[in-house]
Amino acid sequence: MESVKYYLWLSLTLGAGSRAAVRLVRAAGSAKAVWDDPSDELMNEARIKPAVMEKLRTRRDLDEVCDIISWCAENDVAILTPDMSDYPKSLLCLMDFPMVLFCKGELPDLNNRFSCAVVGTREMTEYGKCTAYNIGWGLGDGGAVLVSGLALGIDGMAMAGAQSAGGATVGVLGCGIDIIYPGEHKTLFGRTLERGAIITEYPPGSPPLKGHFPVRNRIISGLCQATAIIEADESSGALITAKHALYQGRMLFSVPGNVGEANTVGTNKLLNEGASVLRDANDILEKFEFLYPHDLKPARKTPGRADDATFIASVARVVSTADPKSKYMGGGVYGGRKKKRTSSKKNNSLAEIYFAGLDDTVSEAKTEAEKKTSEMKHIHVDMLGDKEREIYSLMKPDTPMLAEEIGDGRYTISEVLTAMTLLEISGAVEAGAGGYYIRCSWDDDLIDGVTEHKTE
Repeated sequence: MESVKYYLWLSLTLGAGSRAAVRLVRAAGSAKAVWDDPSDELMNEARIKPAVMEKLRTRRDLDEVCDIISWCAENDVAILTPDMSDYPKSLLCLMDFPMVLFCKGELPDLNNRFSCAVVGTREMTEYGKCTAYNIGWGLGDGGAVLVSGLALGIDGMAMAGAQSAGGATVGVLGCGIDIIYPGEHKTLFGRTLERGAIITEYPPGSPPLKGHFPVRNRIISGLCQATAIIEADESSGALITAKHALYQGRMLFSVPGNVGEANTVGTNKLLNEGASVLRDANDILEKFEFLYPHDLKPARKTPGRADDATFIASVARVVSTADPKSKYMGGGVYGGRKKKRTSSKKNNSLAEIYFAGLDDTVSEAKTEAEKKTSEMKHIHVDMLGDKEREIYSLMKPDTPMLAEEIGDGRYTISEVLTAMTLLEISGAVEAGAGGYYIRCSWDDDLIDGVTEHKTE
């Protein structure tokens, strides 16, 4: 428990998804070592900005950390850190692995079992609903652990299918463990806890801010050996998860759809770029059966009828933003606001359902990452010219991108790759598997004068 205190301190101080925190832990050996000796030598070895190191030197009050630990102990929430055997080892290869994971329920043994992420659009069609149900059911029946973001639409439908087959599921939140988001999936949250777990890297009380979800998506794909995309338009957040999967070197599957339909533009594009065709769960299970011979088996064929999916959706209370009964507006990559504001405690608090005695003081705690503005901090990089700066500005934050995507028709692949080499040397970008590049997060060296890329 002593090590938990310092990993949680580091996470609260530098924020979720911090690459600087990872470099510090790797250089020092542990979060406790970072706490004990935040020296200039450590700063240089971990390539940390002086302002970040100063934050570590001045934030030495552990009262908030102790309050969160106490609340978790009282409410049966486990806190997993990278030095624990239960921490998913597949995350440790990420350059931005979570310092802490808050866990409610019984987390399946992800270090020894096959897990697959299944994500897709919130505005699922009847075709998408039936397909997500069948694939989720098949993965659960075949022995896989299904991981998703518990979102409206495809995510929820796939989880409900796996649960109906008796499979284990894991939901990854973009908010605190004490908040149900979206509120319509209250029943699905309860079903998930019966044979699986809900996890998040955000501390209790953290709201579901829009910027949390792209950061969360790296955990969904990072937990799994494979990621499946079912229905996604060209701006779907599921495509960010797909890019994270490729960047992390995971296998990617995509369900084909009718040409010309908005909900299949993204999935068909993934197939065109090399994703494996996904027709049913056995397309995934057969790829990994030889690696997990004692756990995986071919799934029994499901009836595949739309009424089966509809029935399960009603039992599990799975909602799509395409459903007129949904209280959510469909705008934005991750959904809009409710049409009518209601009390968050009434609709969204896990405390009313699973927890007792939620400490309001802890619920209102906010991390430094939540307080920061959306503007990225910058540092002047003398070695870069105007072309490198312009190419850097074309990259979307927290989203792995290929060279041809970055160029966007303005620059040749050769020009982009040359710029990426200089940007990588300067510390402004990092390269991953599959030819993908990603901009460094807000706490890393960034380029002076470049504004944050604006997404629709």
